[in-house]
Amino acid sequence: DVGMAFGTGGHATTRQCLEGLTRLTPGRLVDLGTGSGVLALAAARLGFAPVLGLDLDSVAVEAARANARANDLDAEFAVADVTCPAVPLPAVDVAVANLALLPVLGLATRVARCGHAGWRPPRLLLSGLLEKQGEQVVAAFVGYRVRRRAVDEGWLFLDLEDAGTCGCR
Repeated sequence: DVGMAFGTGGHATTRQCLEGLTRLTPGRLVDLGTGSGVLALAAARLGFAPVLGLDLDSVAVEAARANARANDLDAEFAVADVTCPAVPLPAVDVAVANLALLPVLGLATRVARCGHAGWRPPRLLLSGLLEKQGEQVVAAFVGYRVRRRAVDEGWLFLDLEDAGTCGCR
């Protein structure tokens, strides 16, 4: 139930992320821009733990919490601006972000800091992007390599893996 929040789970970008999650070994996961929690809850169902969903919208976070309770799934949700460097992000094995271009580029800025800033997930699943935005996004995630790229109805999905070469000195 999405209530007043964004994210029914039926969009091509959500399907792409769900498929991407099924290809990974479960571990610690954060869903950046969780909306109604579809991806975070699917990850919990797939065995990822702990699972945290973050969103700017408090209505979305409440809907996600209600969906977790309704499905008896263990996932936490909180209100946060994931592109803000002052907002701490958890150490995870996988970060999934089904977001528009500008927030994705904001995330790229966060992971580019690596080193002492510390937030650099080994895997990033990105969607919510138009196919034509792919090269810009890949270039922004310095030190990540594309493990998989898929296009569905003009929407781009990227599975990125940290190559261990973030360029920090």
